[in-house]
Amino acid sequence: MCLPYFPPFSCIKRYISTEAESEGDFVATRSEIERRLLYATAVLRCVNGLVEPGQRGSNAASVQSLARNVGLPAWVVDMRHEISHKELPSLSTLRLVTDFLLNYLQRCDY
Repeated sequence: MCLPYFPPFSCIKRYISTEAESEGDFVATRSEIERRLLYATAVLRCVNGLVEPGQRGSNAASVQSLARNVGLPAWVVDMRHEISHKELPSLSTLRLVTDFLLNYLQRCDY
């Protein structure tokens, strides 16, 4: 299931794509920690943006259940939780989840 257009997704596509890194764009000129933070921010904004429309009223649903409703797998939500509440994952792990999210957004025609 795909949701209507959400503007920050275009930013995610622009700054996080692997093509941008290989061309020496914005991401490639940053230190490793800056790149990790950039990827982590993109993951948080993307997952939160996808599930936020499902939050209704005073009884908040879990991010996991809302993500399931939009077709995001549990491991993506687990990664969002890791970023938000635990340690910042490795750059390779963050690239994996952002690649998945970029493919998801492309499949949903964002």
